[in-house]
Amino acid sequence: MPLFSDSAYRLFNNYGFNVLRRPAAGLAVLDVLVRDDVLARLDTLANVVQLDAPMAPPLPPEPAVSLDGQLTSPAHIDSALGDLRMWLRALGGVATPKDPAPAFAAARFLQFRVDAPMTVRLPPYTLAASIDKARVAPTSRLSRYLQDRNTDIYVVSEILRTDRVTVQALDVGSSPVRIDVPALADAVGPNLKVSTGSVGPSWVTCQGRAPVTFAFRVVRVRRSKSGKLSNDVNGAVAGRDESVLFAPGTLVAVS
Repeated sequence: MPLFSDSAYRLFNNYGFNVLRRPAAGLAVLDVLVRDDVLARLDTLANVVQLDAPMAPPLPPEPAVSLDGQLTSPAHIDSALGDLRMWLRALGGVATPKDPAPAFAAARFLQFRVDAPMTVRLPPYTLAASIDKARVAPTSRLSRYLQDRNTDIYVVSEILRTDRVTVQALDVGSSPVRIDVPALADAVGPNLKVSTGSVGPSWVTCQGRAPVTFAFRVVRVRRSKSGKLSNDVNGAVAGRDESVLFAPGTLVAVS
């Protein structure tokens, strides 16, 4: 079972977000994604198009209040530890010096919370105005995709980020059991701070030094036969912040 159980990541889908299979420090607003057989990050928009004026910067990070504190369903310890290791590696920047598994020796299941998520976004109308005036040079990395109608092009308009992962250990029957906090702190090393009590005595938080992206929204980029770019017309004209969901109810990989 993945870190975000079906009910949890479908909730994010309802808000228009694709949830990443692996949290990533590098995925940001204004990144260009292309999709044929796989979904891949190409580059930032400013690096692959020519703009008439400098692109407006994203809005400052804001708390994603409506998504704070979302719970996953309890996941079996075997698969949940794999998810935890993945998050610890993303938040710490490297693999943990030691295996965190011994800290959860009493657990049969783990449950996760989404704590302190922040949203970084660019208003759709601002992004649309820039895309509509963009020109793609023949030497641009994006150029080869303009004539390939089997490839879709997107621009990231919003991301969700967090600098922590919060976990609770459970026994059969969903009863909280002890997490060996000193052993966990020793396992994760100096790049992560381990603390308890912020959301309850049975929860433990591992906090990194910088946030990572775990969910994102995109706008679809249209192109004419001449290669001119345009934003998805419905979202730009009608004022609706329409989202593209790549695989509702599942986690999304970006290479």
